[in-house]
Amino acid sequence: MPFDALTAAAIRQELAEKLVGGRVQNILMPGPLTVSLEVYRPDVGRTHLILSAHPQHARAHIISSQPTRDPRQHPPLLLLLRKYVRGGTLLDVARPRHERILALSIAKRFYPDKHQEYHFERDFGSSTHPYAHPTEEGDEDSDEEDGEDGEGEEPDQEHEHEHEHGHRPDEGDEAESVPVVQVRIIVEVMGRLSNIVLVAEDGTILDSIKRIPPGLSRYRIILPHQPYVPPPAQHKRDPVRTSVNALALELLRVAESDEHAEAWKGLVNGFAGVSPTLAREVTYQAFGDAATPATAVAHDPARLSLLLDRLQAMFTLEDTGQWQPVVAWHAQADGPDQSQSQSQSQSQSRRPVDFAPYPLTHLAAGGAQLVHYGSMSEAVETYYASIESLSGHAALRAQVRAELEQLRAREERRLASLREELQRAGSLEELRRRGEYILAFMHTLTPGQRLLHIPEEHLTIELDPALTPVENAQALFREYRKARSALQGLPEKIAGVEMRVRFYDELLTSLELASTYDEIRAVQAESALALNRPTERESEQGKNRGKARAGRPTQKLPRPMRLQTRRGASILVGRTAGQSDAATFHLAAPDDLWFHVLGAPGAHVILRTAGGITQEDIREAAAIAAGYSKLRDEPQVDVVYTEKRHVRRVPGAPPGLVTYRNEQVIRVTPARPPTATPGQ
Repeated sequence: MPFDALTAAAIRQELAEKLVGGRVQNILMPGPLTVSLEVYRPDVGRTHLILSAHPQHARAHIISSQPTRDPRQHPPLLLLLRKYVRGGTLLDVARPRHERILALSIAKRFYPDKHQEYHFERDFGSSTHPYAHPTEEGDEDSDEEDGEDGEGEEPDQEHEHEHEHGHRPDEGDEAESVPVVQVRIIVEVMGRLSNIVLVAEDGTILDSIKRIPPGLSRYRIILPHQPYVPPPAQHKRDPVRTSVNALALELLRVAESDEHAEAWKGLVNGFAGVSPTLAREVTYQAFGDAATPATAVAHDPARLSLLLDRLQAMFTLEDTGQWQPVVAWHAQADGPDQSQSQSQSQSQSRRPVDFAPYPLTHLAAGGAQLVHYGSMSEAVETYYASIESLSGHAALRAQVRAELEQLRAREERRLASLREELQRAGSLEELRRRGEYILAFMHTLTPGQRLLHIPEEHLTIELDPALTPVENAQALFREYRKARSALQGLPEKIAGVEMRVRFYDELLTSLELASTYDEIRAVQAESALALNRPTERESEQGKNRGKARAGRPTQKLPRPMRLQTRRGASILVGRTAGQSDAATFHLAAPDDLWFHVLGAPGAHVILRTAGGITQEDIREAAAIAAGYSKLRDEPQVDVVYTEKRHVRRVPGAPPGLVTYRNEQVIRVTPARPPTATPGQ
């Protein structure tokens, strides 16, 4: 397993140096088994910590940017973390010796006038949920707002507690009497048994990301209100306090079961904290061959001593802190540059092999390319980003595509039904005319007559022989009134459904253009938000509630991509519907130029005109708009552009759908820049 005990030790040291003493400002869940903590410390700034209990990718490390919140994730653990952890101070990061377990201790003051509790009824359908708490008045939407508003100005350290609790905690002696609650977030990186557990100060479990009832484990019950029991200790030798004889014994044990067994297997089976990667590296450093047989070492005191020295030297890294984080990649024919930036840019075309806080010389000897990083978190983040890009990204993209196509197909069926209804309603004048003809010719009808022929109108009307002429006419008039009632509002309904079909086409295009895990998640989140769009009545009620919460922070805007033309003009590219809306209606000036591919889904592109632009700048912006569209593979594409002042949102439409006027059309070859950076 890549995340071994020494990796956990390196991560613990890094977290202790960068995060201890910091304040937990925000908590969100990027996925069903992943928690992200935003920690602010004045001398370090804002740092994002990821904790994952994924069966294959469990880990804990700092990440370089804020992850995307998954709006579907609202388990009880998240709400309890917000109650006990958000606003608290990280006191310590501990790790049991030779274990892949990290324990984050957080202390938080609980003021008597603020209970910091949450609406469980909204998330779980009932206020009688066994772990529900009374709701704090007026805090209905704080979780969602804070979950999105992950970035902004640095907090004012002098007033940050005043902002949260309504008064200064250090005025007088009041702060001394305010109770401090301390909890631990315990991250257990144990493969498919990985877990994240929130433990109270008395050792009682508050909740966990995976609940383990008695039926699944007799030794450990991971449920709320149960005492926390650590994972069972490894019944293995301590590699730091062992001897040559003990090492020989462990090698002989694996040789007895398989005479061809390698020596590194004896290290893994016999010593705590030794992963297969570490064991192979130690064996290679000792003998120059990671596949050295155990029998070739077990009876040779000199080789045993050399192997033990290399093993114990590895564990001295925990004391010296002289980590050398690396990621091993399958090298390409031309070989990538050793710099970190270039290695990251090429991670899409290479496959990561392993990572470690020490040089993986045994992999380099097999042809792997070693790339060194400045911290263990950087190495871990790069490795898992590439793994998810090669596997998880494809799976997530396929999942989101299936969701969007299913939603689009549903709207297409609804649109077809409405159009059929409109076609039927379009014949209502014929119904009225037939009823009037029956009344006009009723003097010619006889009882029981089934047909009325009007030769001069080339018209034949079917009659119900059981009804009188007047009753036949009234039946047609009733059908006429019903059709006319159905026709009212039908064109507007059709326009609304057509708009939603266009929106899903835009999302599908954004999904195809998404290149990172967070971008795919952003498309998925926009789809979920579109499904939960309020009605006009709910929107009006929301406005009224918003007046009472006018002082709350506004939701953070999505960040469109920022580019520059060859001449240096600034360009904003909205790769998702939310980014397009932000670029067009929040960041663009009225004189800026707005671009969009003609007649197809695509990104909104803004060319800033401050400082002046040229026709070449316009062509570059149009080419980028074509490149970030559904027509990106066409040789030539028509792109419309106009001043932003002439672009309007479609009333009631999802974000990204607009109308425009005073447009011009330019034909360009689609182009996508090789590198781009997000910007505000």
